[in-house]
Amino acid sequence: AALAFWCDPSIMAKFMRLGSQNDFKSGQTGSVLEEIDETEALAATQAVASFGVSNKATATPVPYKKIVPILLLNGVEGFSATSMWAYAGFMILDFKLTESREEIGYYAGLLACTFFIAQFISSFIWGRLADRFGCRPILLTGCIGASIASVILGFSVNYHMALAARFTSGLLNGNIGVAKTYLGRVTDSTNQTKAMATMSFIWGLGSITGSVCGGLLSQPAVTLPDLIPQDSILGRFPYVLPNLLAALFGLVAFVMIYLFTPEPDQATSRYKQLNDEIEMGGLNGDVDVPVRKPYSVFRDRSIILAC
Repeated sequence: AALAFWCDPSIMAKFMRLGSQNDFKSGQTGSVLEEIDETEALAATQAVASFGVSNKATATPVPYKKIVPILLLNGVEGFSATSMWAYAGFMILDFKLTESREEIGYYAGLLACTFFIAQFISSFIWGRLADRFGCRPILLTGCIGASIASVILGFSVNYHMALAARFTSGLLNGNIGVAKTYLGRVTDSTNQTKAMATMSFIWGLGSITGSVCGGLLSQPAVTLPDLIPQDSILGRFPYVLPNLLAALFGLVAFVMIYLFTPEPDQATSRYKQLNDEIEMGGLNGDVDVPVRKPYSVFRDRSIILAC
């Protein structure tokens, strides 16, 4: 009945008319539904089927070859953001920053949130640079810079060094708005929702994987003392393994973006669609045609709010 109402407003009007006559009362739902003509229900069902078929026929395939490197970069960002959550407290203990266990949470929280503070600050800057130089060089810069910052974090010997590395990683990982802009430029209205949803899914997957790997790979000399001696490099730098893994993922994303991700068109899809409608409509020079405006990440409120 709900599908019939949605496809044919006349059925809804008939149903509401019956309800206004006090026919739709407790225990009389079935009698009201029987009033709907079977031919109308069949027509509504056919409309639903044709609607789904037409949507599938006109939908543009998602350009996965172009966006898979972007999705990987988004997953690497989630991995880098959350990998240290599992060992931040132990890192503060190893730094011997404080002898009070009550203050460990404060310093660990500050170390963890520095990434997101820096990311928020740099998002606007990366948006401006993307408008001027394009999305591709900004994404490549973010990949290589975040990888270097992850390695520095893994080899940190004191709290201030770790804090600076974490802040630098956030600064160079602030291109999430640029990545979403890239998806918006290589997709259209028929497949953009699927691409954006996939991007959110990959970020969540990277966040979960980062926390798991951070807990499993940190302090290997403590968890595997028979295999890894305490005086080895992994024993002296107990948090380098998860950060090296994050750096490796960043380098893989860098190579994939360099090879398979071309610079998209600077115009947004809505201006493309507007120009296509103008051309198909046969408008002549006597009609005022809207001027195509250059797209700006910095002026896109949805991207700014997402950052």
